[in-house]
Amino acid sequence: MRLNWHRGGSVELPTTSIYFSEAMRGDIGPFGSSRHVIWRISPNAFLIPGSGHPQILIIRSIDPQARAFLARYSQARVHYLVDDDIWSGVKDPALPITYRSRLLTLIRETAAPLLQRAEHVYVTSPALQDRLPCRTKLVQPGLIEPPAELDHHADAALSIVFASTRSHREDLAAIARPFSQFLQQHPECRLETFLGDHIPPSLILPNAHHHKPRSWNDYRHVLRSRRFHIGIAPALPTHFNTARSCNKMLEFACFGAAPLYGSGVSFRKMAADAGAAVICDETPGDWLAVLNALHENRPALRAIAAANRSLALRLGDPQALRSFWLEELALPSRASSERIAA
Repeated sequence: MRLNWHRGGSVELPTTSIYFSEAMRGDIGPFGSSRHVIWRISPNAFLIPGSGHPQILIIRSIDPQARAFLARYSQARVHYLVDDDIWSGVKDPALPITYRSRLLTLIRETAAPLLQRAEHVYVTSPALQDRLPCRTKLVQPGLIEPPAELDHHADAALSIVFASTRSHREDLAAIARPFSQFLQQHPECRLETFLGDHIPPSLILPNAHHHKPRSWNDYRHVLRSRRFHIGIAPALPTHFNTARSCNKMLEFACFGAAPLYGSGVSFRKMAADAGAAVICDETPGDWLAVLNALHENRPALRAIAAANRSLALRLGDPQALRSFWLEELALPSRASSERIAA
């Protein structure tokens, strides 16, 4: 079977890297490889051949190549990984209308048919596990870049990152006023986002740099190369937000940042109990007070970043994620794949 997905414009999703392909990199090869136990059908779909029924893992959304493969191999055992409460998302007025439209397409074209067909369904948060009526298994994200060392915490001026996409714009807007106050009171500090022109107006300031949204490959370079002191994740307490995974914790560890979590972050208490985050409510006084306190107490800030680094190494261990998939897919740690008829 000839596969030309690399010419069709499809790309690997962040979800695929974070929850599967990076941890399984040494086990994944091209279709038909005799040296790999997993064959890539398309950027976000994988075949596990074998003497019995082949297994197919589809991550988040199905593309034409994977759809064609499923039609050809109707006996294949299907595994599906979904990483958002897309059902709540389509009704969430805090999300951009174009994003909600994409979520609706995702439900109709991928989630609805695959949830009926899949032998196993994997989810990325306990809230999402509770949301789905079918039996699911929880999969943890894996670190895709090594956590930063913390030498940059000796820098004089604070650097702050809002590392979320446009789907979190309203979360940032809820705290934009106190954030603007902080940045104006401390012009030596800086804020960086990846929202481009979609930034709340009050955060258009000389010491705020709003990068254009990045491709996944470009953003991985940012994770490897940039360092920040504080990572902010404001989150309104919506169903969509509370079903998010703990991956933001791992991102902040790559940046060497101390996390500040809003009320809609489901894992915030666990992180705060580990000394690995500060909890804030979406009230102006709370965020401003916390930012000022951390600005004045740099040793505490570094200690929070260090605790987050340790927590990320424990929860995001790529080897543990690889062991999870080897067991789930009934794979040996090292073996040759068996060909199936093309």
